[in-house]
Amino acid sequence: MTTPDSDSLLNQLEAALRPHAHGMQALDAIREFVGKLSNTKARADLLNSAGALVTRPIDCAEAKELEGYPNDADTFHLLAGDVISSEAAFTLGERLTEDGADALQPKFIVATATCDLIPGRKRSKALLLEVHSIFKPTTPEQGAQLKKQLGALLSFRERHYMYLPPLPGDPENVIANIVSFDDFAIARIEDLLLARRIASLSAPGWRIFAALLRMNLTREGEFEADMRTRLNTHYSGYTAAVAPVAPEPPGLKA
Repeated sequence: MTTPDSDSLLNQLEAALRPHAHGMQALDAIREFVGKLSNTKARADLLNSAGALVTRPIDCAEAKELEGYPNDADTFHLLAGDVISSEAAFTLGERLTEDGADALQPKFIVATATCDLIPGRKRSKALLLEVHSIFKPTTPEQGAQLKKQLGALLSFRERHYMYLPPLPGDPENVIANIVSFDDFAIARIEDLLLARRIASLSAPGWRIFAALLRMNLTREGEFEADMRTRLNTHYSGYTAAVAPVAPEPPGLKA
């Protein structure tokens, strides 16, 4: 059972963690930034510019040569936020292969931390998010719908998706890509070493991706904090069950 002193300390911890664990500050900062740009075209021009959100895949040897990565650090083959193409990913038990509608090999963005992607580490699987292409409209109706979609994406009003520019290898009729935070997949890390690396995220792109990923995984419900705070007091007498002590095997007593 907690005591008044321990309750006070835990309340201080919860208050300190609140903005970092579930706060909206990062998303608010992104929205404030793009809000300073005049319109959707200005936002697209900036985010589509070279190196704004994506770069060519970052190479470990090159990173060491440029003194951006320690020479004695483990060699990486993938980075968090890398956009890859692979048929080694699964969702709900099914392997994700090329989409018959456009014959594109599936694209993903890596959501697992870079340090956990190093071969030989404890983690054996990586979390991925699907990346979907947006194609040029072929009808006026599609054009009107696309205008609304891009407006929402580029102003970051829709936090379930992240805008990415056209990527190397995309067909000419692809005008953008979106990261879907609703479409998770998983793959063995050893299999991803054979994936085609399409791009790495730039520093700003990496920060935006991390902010949206956290927001989607840990988003706070409207009444959730108040509910938990009130019920913590109500449940203050609850303690976790203690596992029973296993009896000593015969003949091993002192």
